Parts: sequence; C-alpha cells; structure tokens
Amino acid sequence: MALSTTFTQCTPKTMKFGEITQNKGHFAVQGHSRSPTLVPIESSYTTSYEDDSSRSIELDNITAWSRANNLTLNRSKSVEIVFTDKWRRQKISPPPVLPDIERVKSLKILVVTFTDRLLMCEHVQATVSACALLFYALRVLRAHGMPETALQTVYQATVMAKVLYATSAWWGFTSASDRQRIEAFVGRAKRCGLCHADQPPVTQLVEDADDKLF
Repeated sequence: MALSTTFTQCTPKTMKFGEITQNKGHFAVQGHSRSPTLVPIESSYTTSYEDDSSRSIELDNITAWSRANNLTLNRSKSVEIVFTDKWRRQKISPPPVLPDIERVKSLKILVVTFTDRLLMCEHVQATVSACALLFYALRVLRAHGMPETALQTVYQATVMAKVLYATSAWWGFTSASDRQRIEAFVGRAKRCGLCHADQPPVTQLVEDADDKLF
C-alpha cells in the first residue's frame, strides 16, 4: 500500500497543512483555529493513482484560500513524501511529482524524522549524535566539580528527555538494531556514573510512558 502526503508551509504567518492524495478536502492548517494540527485527519491507502488530478486541485484550493486570507503559499518550501510498507515485496509505482513540489525520502515532523519506508534509523542516528554532544557537556560540568547527584539530574533533563521525546509516536517503527543502539548508549551513561545504576531499560520507560498516555 502507498500513501502520498504533501506538507506545505504558508507565509508570512507560520501555518502548515498536510494533504493526503485520494482524499478530497481533508487537510489541516497549523496555527488556524479551525485546523490546529499538522497531521492529516484522514488517511487513504491505495495502490492506484487514477484520480491524481485531485492532488493538484487540492493544492490550488489551498493557494486560493491562502491568497484570500492574505497569505502566500510557498511551494519552494513544500515537500511530498510517499510512504510504502517496508515489508511489501510488490513494487509500487509512485504518483507523478506535483509541479514545484519536491519529493523527499525522509521528513522531519516535530523533531522526529520519518523515512518513506517508515524506518527510524535516521532519527535514531540523529538522536544518538545529539546526545553524544550532551555527554561532552556533562563531562565538562563534572571536571568543574559538579556533584554526581546534580549531574544525574542534568542527564535526566537533557539526554533522557531527548531519547524519550515522542517515543509513543516512533518507537513502534524501530528495529531491533535501533533499540540495541539506544540501550547501549544509555548503558554507557550508567558506566560513566551519569545515570542511576538502577534506571530501567529504555524499552521499559517507553512502555510506562505509553501506559500513562493511553
């Protein structure tokens, strides 16, 4: 199954929408009282793009709406991503590229990077790299005499906050190697004394967060 999504930013105000192909009129504008979210409110999975003209019509409708509300639709900052099942063996022919809309292989949505195959390897790589920089900052603080308890508090507020950010949205897409990499990174923090030795595994922390959320 394939799903094509167009994410667009309108200027001068910070307004965004996501438009799903094969759906007519289903999009949301961030920052607008009638449509406060970026994610599409309906999804349509399809392997056929016979009604591909609807995508262009929807984009024209948004352009007209933006103009009527004294906004400018910046197509150069608009991207389209086509999601496909990573386990699907049958090759999917993607829909034609929209005029002036770039088609991308990965898309960052609220700091979380999704690929067109719904893999999280890029997001895990970016998270681990960012946390490694925070590791260096924590070591500098330790070298300047910060107590261990204070270091562990800073670690929880910075490193673990970044690792666990929005896990309910992306953890289920991770592979075994992705999870092992994150667990290994946290294990390194325990060996360095930056993290409590009795802290549960990241998998358990994610499950606890899901239980609180749902």
